[in-house]
Amino acid sequence: MVDTESASGPKSLEARLRDIEDRLEIYNLIASHPPSADTGADYYTRAIFAEDGVFDRGESLDFTRGGEAIAAITQRPAHQEAINGGLAHFAGLPHV
Repeated sequence: MVDTESASGPKSLEARLRDIEDRLEIYNLIASHPPSADTGADYYTRAIFAEDGVFDRGESLDFTRGGEAIAAITQRPAHQEAINGGLAHFAGLPHV
């Protein structure tokens, strides 16, 4: 649900539209991960992660920092083998 109120009263139409556009950009960014990971598109992964970005896959998997290092995951032999085996990530919509 889009918040139509701010501390100073109702949000302007422009502010509400900006909120919606921001949410769509977040959704698009999250939705782009599965196809880029499933195809090994390291160039795309490199482009979307900031140099201080973090890819935290939990305690049992490695913790990676930086766009270059994160993109390199898709070129690892194990990841390439998973792609060849039909790797398929799915992303649900987050609450933003």
